[in-house]
Amino acid sequence: MKIEKDSSENKYIEVDMDNGEKVRVTHIAKSWSGQGGLRIQIRDERGHLRPGPEIPAEKIGEVVSGLFDLVRS
Repeated sequence: MKIEKDSSENKYIEVDMDNGEKVRVTHIAKSWSGQGGLRIQIRDERGHLRPGPEIPAEKIGEVVSGLFDLVRS
């Protein structure tokens, strides 16, 4: 995956979903939580970004673990 920078100089990647949409994951140096974290958004087929959650860095592992638990259940 290619790491790019947005207009705020935050690094991000986009993953193609094979339906014309992409998932964008952006590293936010300082988010609402007061620490770094990740923002997850959808880029639609027209190129527009839909708002998504920001996950504080300290919770990323827990969130990813929960994702795996859901998929396995």
